[in-house]
Amino acid sequence: MFRVGVDIGGTFTDVVVASDDGRVTRAKALTTPVDYTEGVVNAVGNAAREIGITAEELMRGCLAFVNGTTVVTNAIAQQRGRRVGLLTTRNFKQSIYIHRGIREIQLDLQKETRLPDIVRQRHVGEVDERVSKSGEVLVPLSEDDVRREARRLVEDEGVEALAICFLWSFRHPAHERRTAEIVRELYPELFVTVSSEIYPRIREYERMNTAVLNAFVSEGAETYIGKLIDRVGEMGMADGHIAFMHALGGHIGAPEAMGEPIRLTHSGPVGGI
Repeated sequence: MFRVGVDIGGTFTDVVVASDDGRVTRAKALTTPVDYTEGVVNAVGNAAREIGITAEELMRGCLAFVNGTTVVTNAIAQQRGRRVGLLTTRNFKQSIYIHRGIREIQLDLQKETRLPDIVRQRHVGEVDERVSKSGEVLVPLSEDDVRREARRLVEDEGVEALAICFLWSFRHPAHERRTAEIVRELYPELFVTVSSEIYPRIREYERMNTAVLNAFVSEGAETYIGKLIDRVGEMGMADGHIAFMHALGGHIGAPEAMGEPIRLTHSGPVGGI
């Protein structure tokens, strides 16, 4: 039986295989940016040859396959992701652009520069609803607003993923959850992120930004993870044995990684700590 660790780097994809007898085998192959899974399969094949078996035999005997990847980090750094829409509380559509009050002072060498906008202003929809800081409902959720804005964003603006972030939603997540239900009823294939689920913490900017980034990077993660599951499955690895390093140093399963890909930020580097 074997346990396999894979790290996809910018130049090489590295593999470490630990056998039940205590033997540790290391191998690598060139990283293949067009299809990262190709480099993973090549590296696994090189490791199998070092052990003296086929890649299929290695995968059939694999009890755990843990992958560290920079797919999500690269998507953020290169600004390559889905066209994201955002639904938020009425009169707070500017929250994601205000950030934390960054000021650009031209003569200050230590100045902060404005982050690029992942969501265009016309891709933000406002919904009537309001919750107090204690979780009390001040304004009920307008489901008509949700349907109208969802249709506008998807059908008129062509958004490919949607983030939902209302004020104080971590205190009272029902409005966000109902909004997600409505959107999924209208567009079952649309990727939807709910801020009170992905980052249930105080401060709307951080929560909103996390939800937006999760939606933004979803396409690359879905494509890569889906392909990798298919490739190792074709080689004989049993379902449910693959996991991915996440930013906190642990690992998560494929379904969670596909639903919350933002957790894979720094997945590659954190595996070496």
